Amino acid sequence: MPAARLRLALLLALSLPACGLLTGPDEDDRLAEARALWSVQGQENYSYEVRSDCFCGLAGRWIEITVIGHQVVSGRYLDTNTQVESSFLPALPTVDDLFERIQDAVKSDPVLLQVEYHPGDGHPTRINVDVSYNIADEEYLLQSRNLMGLLTASGSTPPR
Repeated sequence: MPAARLRLALLLALSLPACGLLTGPDEDDRLAEARALWSVQGQENYSYEVRSDCFCGLAGRWIEITVIGHQVVSGRYLDTNTQVESSFLPALPTVDDLFERIQDAVKSDPVLLQVEYHPGDGHPTRINVDVSYNIADEEYLLQSRNLMGLLTASGSTPPR
């Protein structure tokens, strides 16, 4: 009987490294694929809507963000149709900033990381992070929607 248990334990130990092959890509792989898809789009000028649910400023409100040349140039609260105060503009994320937040979350090895990406252009549409069960109020949920390319100086819309 001990020999059978030893063989079973050895078989299990040898098969564990293959689990990654059976479970599919990890979050690093998914992030790299989404970033590559986004990069191919060539989007420098776009608008999209973002909502952050967290214990932080600007939480719980949908905000339309306009990005020109990879820089946030304006934000508009959708619930009141008023402009975001200029002092808050640096806190508004570009799509590239969302990718960085995901990368930072992956590196921090959180207890919860759920990310969804747009199937057409790869931009993150949902980022749900809980860094630790033992820390209160550090978790956040960030959602994005309605991304639209804006006209460039040449009058054309970048490819999507």
